[in-house]
Amino acid sequence: IKLLKYANSVYACKQLKKNVFGKICSNIRKIDSSLVFLEKIRICLKKLPSLNPCKRIIVLGGSPGTGKSSLLNKLTSSNIKIGNKDNESKGLSVGHFTNFFFKWQILDTIGINCKKIKKYNSFEMQTINAYVHLNYNLIYLFDSSDNNQKFCIEINAFLMLRKFFKN
Repeated sequence: IKLLKYANSVYACKQLKKNVFGKICSNIRKIDSSLVFLEKIRICLKKLPSLNPCKRIIVLGGSPGTGKSSLLNKLTSSNIKIGNKDNESKGLSVGHFTNFFFKWQILDTIGINCKKIKKYNSFEMQTINAYVHLNYNLIYLFDSSDNNQKFCIEINAFLMLRKFFKN
């Protein structure tokens, strides 16, 4: 662009413009893999729900199939599709409601079973990150309707995840 002031004809200006665009294109080709990576990250971040840190947050936690999404649908105007199987949720969901003068955000998390942290998938890691990094009130749901063995597994999962909860 500095050379543009030394160009003495329209043709010279067009040649400089052509050279500049060529250099820009070659530089973009050099960093193409980084740009593709950043685009993938942008898409992943776009899928995450946005939370307002000024509003109060309630996190719904629990094992799979305990009714976290159903509770979110009942408390807010959200319309989350609920399936018949466990692990039907495929991401974090947010609902909003106002109680008296307080505005609340309810974050529906993925149900986590009792297993080692290295075996968690990306959705379960989002839940753990929500437990660790957000300032929230926790409602942890248990399903005691089936049998005692499943209830004991849910208690063990709660005790294992308790180290991630904020006090």
